[in-house]
Amino acid sequence: MTRYSDRSIRMNALSLIQRALLLPSCRKMTKEQWRQCFYEILFPVLEALLSSDMDEVDPEAIDESRFQAANLLCKTCLTHIQELLLLEDFFSLWKTVLEYLEQCSSENNSLYLRESVLESLKNMLFVLVDNGFLQSGSPEGETELTKQTLSEVTWAKVNGFMPQLREELLMQALLPAKGLQQVISVTAASLQVGKCLAPEAGVHQESHEEKLEVTAFPEGSNLVPKECL
Repeated sequence: MTRYSDRSIRMNALSLIQRALLLPSCRKMTKEQWRQCFYEILFPVLEALLSSDMDEVDPEAIDESRFQAANLLCKTCLTHIQELLLLEDFFSLWKTVLEYLEQCSSENNSLYLRESVLESLKNMLFVLVDNGFLQSGSPEGETELTKQTLSEVTWAKVNGFMPQLREELLMQALLPAKGLQQVISVTAASLQVGKCLAPEAGVHQESHEEKLEVTAFPEGSNLVPKECL
């Protein structure tokens, strides 16, 4: 249904996928079940939407569907990063995520799609950097080897199409964190890292620019705020 020519059907299908993947009951899913969600749902949906055939199906609005799928990919990664890190083939999955985001931000795509997807990528990486996944001081449960490899894999890929982003995000992460509220521009519904999910009532399919307050947690603190436990 995500390949359907009718825009409303496509968008409703993507909305249903988002609701299913971000349901509170999904917190009980195993790491292997999350792996299946990526390889059997999220990746195939993006692959289909990025097909050149879709440009002929609905040239006026297909980029909106592509952005929604890419944004959902970012949100799912960020929300369940701790479970995903436990996968033996996590780095292969992570590289695939970054490759799809790179495809969406290609110069061959519209300015709307490029800018929207790059903003989603930037926001996702900002939270990962701010919580220590891509810099010194690893979150609990992450080994130094895993942290180093994740950082190397991420920036090796991202530097190829956003070379300035690493320095920008690392500089932001050096700002005083205690008590700081970082307000960043995000697309679609609010999200939290780890197992803290935002309410779905705030989702607006028609408006892609919303504001989300992201708490910059002090070094050594738990990744998930107490109010989310």
